[in-house]
Amino acid sequence: MIIGDVLRSACIDIEKEILTFQTDIVTCPSSYLFRTSSLNEAGLHFDERLSSSADRYFLLEASKLLKGVLIKEEGVSLFYRYRANSMSNKLNRELIEDNELYYHLVIEKIKPEGLIRSIFLSKSKYVLAGAFLELEN
Repeated sequence: MIIGDVLRSACIDIEKEILTFQTDIVTCPSSYLFRTSSLNEAGLHFDERLSSSADRYFLLEASKLLKGVLIKEEGVSLFYRYRANSMSNKLNRELIEDNELYYHLVIEKIKPEGLIRSIFLSKSKYVLAGAFLELEN
């Protein structure tokens, strides 16, 4: 199945693009290049406690700790495989717990401010409440 939507990687204001749940944004780290030395110097790695939300959190941390350059090349595409039965598309207790941990890490470590914080808090709580309701928990 081919999805015709053109999505873009978070790159201009990563914190805003991710935390305000912009629907045209993907957080697939394979669309980014990082120098290993920069990751090591910053002590940056994937948080192993996270699963489904690990990519988003990694990019948020990277945006806080590293400086980057946007390279825009016409005609370049990233093909992303989407599966309806993937880990991030199956609503279960583990997915909800993963998103709860992500929520707390963002508040404690990323510390969004102002309108971005308000949008993140309200949308996250809405998503988590809906997920708990769906699982009748």
